[in-house]
Amino acid sequence: MAKVVSALRRVAFFLRQVGALVALILSVRILWLSAVAGIAHAKSNPTGFESPSPEPQSAPVKAQNAHRPNLEELQSMVSKPPEQKEIAPPPPPVPTQRRILVDVGPARSEVFIGKKNVGMTPFGGQIACLSGEEIKIQVLPPKGIPIQRRVMCLGETLLVQE
Repeated sequence: MAKVVSALRRVAFFLRQVGALVALILSVRILWLSAVAGIAHAKSNPTGFESPSPEPQSAPVKAQNAHRPNLEELQSMVSKPPEQKEIAPPPPPVPTQRRILVDVGPARSEVFIGKKNVGMTPFGGQIACLSGEEIKIQVLPPKGIPIQRRVMCLGETLLVQE
């Protein structure tokens, strides 16, 4: 089994090297073609500017292109003030009821959600919270130090465990 894994690793290494070599060759080829095209363009137009046409133009001809915008229409659209649309503020988020299960600390420890005592461990109940809200849970065992947990209000059931 170890020989097969070793052979597969060598093949994978070889294929990565071949892929990198192919990418390098392609990039050099593209660089070469763009350089050749640039040299050919520079030879055909040494000044870099477009030469004027030999025929003098008499008057600008209005294009009959359906895709070209009408300048008068654009000017009239710019001169009009935009229409103000009333945007209603979004409704405030509504808390949803979710199940919560708390199994932290020894049995018969007091459970506080927020600052409200809701019962003893193991606790099962419901809580109203906004989606994505962070809930602070504190468990006070009969002996020992308090235990704090934070849980995000996501999904149907919030599970608080050790």
